[in-house]
Amino acid sequence: MDRIWSNPWIGPKSLKERYLALNKLDKCKSCHVTDRVTQTRVKWSWKKKPSDEAQLQERSDLELELSGHTPSLQRDSCVCELHNDGGVQFRDRPLALLKRWPTSRSTGVNV
Repeated sequence: MDRIWSNPWIGPKSLKERYLALNKLDKCKSCHVTDRVTQTRVKWSWKKKPSDEAQLQERSDLELELSGHTPSLQRDSCVCELHNDGGVQFRDRPLALLKRWPTSRSTGVNV
């Protein structure tokens, strides 16, 4: 399960890297995405409310970025084909894997 601040679950970099000022204000830096992003809203738990210009700009940018993402209520699953040469090819993957793994991968996989 992805951590909201430390895992790159929405884009190539983590939210911590992109929204450093807000990360410093959050009470729970180890929360999962599903702890904060729901079907209807984003729930934050700040040590203190964002107040300076940099914090307010980051909050506005982050909320805009998150507004296009609604978590699925379905369990993730992955269908892949393992090859004799140690490679793997994905047939169907959850969005989290889609961002991190190409369609095929030629490196070894331990099963």
